[in-house]
Amino acid sequence: MTEKVVELIRRFKPMSSRSWEWDFLMSGPGKLQRWHEIEGEYRVLIIADPRAGKTFEAKTRARKMREGGKNAFFIRIEKIDASFDHAFEIGTAEEFAAWLGSTEEARFFLDSVDEAQLVH
Repeated sequence: MTEKVVELIRRFKPMSSRSWEWDFLMSGPGKLQRWHEIEGEYRVLIIADPRAGKTFEAKTRARKMREGGKNAFFIRIEKIDASFDHAFEIGTAEEFAAWLGSTEEARFFLDSVDEAQLVH
């Protein structure tokens, strides 16, 4: 059996905050945006229900950027510890160190475990 990936055309809705508190996020002004429209931003936070595909999407985007010759990394936040080297799932600590010594831009896709999977 071969694995076939079906690429979805995701659309993201801009959010704004009525205050500086995260729990007050609400739909913001503007049209729905696709990946290519948000990839150039310096910071993007993607919020969705658990199991909506955030991790898959982030890994896929990081791979595509790397295939296009860009610096991109996928890192699991919960794996960042004193060694840091083991947190990379796409890209490596060596590539990260090389990037640090360069003047090129890079994109970091940071992910954490879904809250629904936490036992404690």
